[in-house]
Amino acid sequence: MRSVDRTRHRRLLTTSVLAPLVVALTGISVPAMATPHDTDPIATAATPADTAQSAAGGDHCRRSFEARPRPCVIGIPGPQGPQGPQGIQGPPGEQGEQGEKGEQGEKGEQGEKGDKGDQGIPGTPGGCFEIDAIAGSSSEEFAIAVINGVAWGGRRDDTPNPDDYVWQNLATHTGYPGARIVCSGGVSFHGNELTFKVLTTTNLVYETACSVAGQALTCNDTWHSLGPVS
Repeated sequence: MRSVDRTRHRRLLTTSVLAPLVVALTGISVPAMATPHDTDPIATAATPADTAQSAAGGDHCRRSFEARPRPCVIGIPGPQGPQGPQGIQGPPGEQGEQGEKGEQGEKGEQGEKGDKGDQGIPGTPGGCFEIDAIAGSSSEEFAIAVINGVAWGGRRDDTPNPDDYVWQNLATHTGYPGARIVCSGGVSFHGNELTFKVLTTTNLVYETACSVAGQALTCNDTWHSLGPVS
């Protein structure tokens, strides 16, 4: 009996010594030795399937067949992928504020001469200015002056020295053709009658007469047409 006990004791001793050594060298887990009260889980190496499942968002901390938690394993980041296609253009943004006024640029070159424009509408005829005079005698002188279409008749004494003219507005007499068309005038003297004539821009001649008595020039006659110049 003692021989049998000694042989059995040697076998148990050999097994108790070699078993931990085999576990350490091979990394094989020994579930039979675990107890419900163990607090330190045995770490197991992550497999390629675990890494793939972790990247896919699966349970990377699933339990092994020993019903013990496996450690989370984070792999090395892979290389950066290629750049994706350009996205759709977004809507335009709001208009920005107006910027400050820039500096004035340099003067440009003179452009080419443009085409001749159309003739404009004829304007209002300009004013007419004219004077004509005649000596009635050695002591007096008569004249007509047209200023902006208005005819004036005048007389002055020449003795002992020439004096200033005394003018009368002849355009206020009845029949005057109008300051807008009267452009020139003339004067003639016969005896005691003085005749004033005007020419219009419509090529018509008008006439009026004044009387001379001493040093007075009296103009009460109306204007009448003498017809066109032809």
